[in-house]
Amino acid sequence: MGNNPEHQGYWRRLEAVAAEHGPVIARTLRLRPGYLEPDELAIVLNYALGGELEQAHRDAPPLSAEHVLESLAALPPETRHPRTAVHALAWYDRGASQGRKVPDIVRQGPLFQPAIETAFRGRRRERTEHSMRKLIDNNRELARAVDALVDALGEPGGSRASRAALRGRFKRIQSLLRSSEWHARAAAAWAVKNGFAMDGIGQAVYRLLLQPLRRLHRLMADLEEHLAVPEGERCSPLAQRTCRRILLELMDAAAEEWERDSASCNTASPITR
Repeated sequence: MGNNPEHQGYWRRLEAVAAEHGPVIARTLRLRPGYLEPDELAIVLNYALGGELEQAHRDAPPLSAEHVLESLAALPPETRHPRTAVHALAWYDRGASQGRKVPDIVRQGPLFQPAIETAFRGRRRERTEHSMRKLIDNNRELARAVDALVDALGEPGGSRASRAALRGRFKRIQSLLRSSEWHARAAAAWAVKNGFAMDGIGQAVYRLLLQPLRRLHRLMADLEEHLAVPEGERCSPLAQRTCRRILLELMDAAAEEWERDSASCNTASPITR
């Protein structure tokens, strides 16, 4: 929801309106009253009316409940529908997950009430699988890109390949490395949100990212040395840094998980006979 005080005030006001007028808001959206918590209803209101409500809050704070209810009632019928709530919560879920570091996702914990967390398992699993497939595809593309460099060395004058051709191939490898890092983080984040343990997540990321990149780093370092690639254009340092960043995130996330689970065990009620 952002760290800006004005933005936080806007969200607090939305939650207050949702808490006070939850049944009316729910009925307008054709939802069962009481099914969504006030903070979840606030997400839906922001999704459906965000730009208008934020401007109204800036112009005349605090945002009036009457303005919220009137704006909601003025939405077209197809928007005043349960699917709007589903889209809103999914939108918020993506924003709070993708691009975030894995330890932050572990610390974040569940975003929604248990019923919604359960309902979102399928779409989160799809996103995990999508990012894992992208990692596999990127590994294939990286192998092809490296093969192209090796083939160039075998051609007459290949070791003196044009600087422009080399730069294009190396930029392609760099782009794939950045994509792989993003998707490794995304796959791990969605898996965490679906309740998978960091041990299993770490093993999957090691197999799909870290192990291939370590091999790539060694091969690229030799190729770059042979081709006398300038330091600023080399891919092997990027591969090494990517491995280091993701490995450290996985270690930190595992530590966060252990501390969370330990605290949970320590605060649990003692077993009675």
